[in-house]
Amino acid sequence: MRIKVRSDETNFNLWIPTRVFFNPLTAAICTKFVPSAAKQFIPQGTDFTDLRKLFKELRHCRKYLNGEPIVSAVSSDGGSVEIYL
Repeated sequence: MRIKVRSDETNFNLWIPTRVFFNPLTAAICTKFVPSAAKQFIPQGTDFTDLRKLFKELRHCRKYLNGEPIVSAVSSDGGSVEIYL
């Protein structure tokens, strides 16, 4: 995963292995804590195996995106943030 932040004052790139975020341990943590914090975003029947399947597909999405960011945001003063898988 690459996070690029660009602005007039600073430019930096942060490289983090994708497996750090999308692994079975993270899926277990999400099933324990996330449903209580974000019930409106997660369906009621979501369990550990569903999140593991989701994380596996997210790891494989890099080849489908062909270098396109999954998130791209630009502020009014010209700064931008892009997140790539």
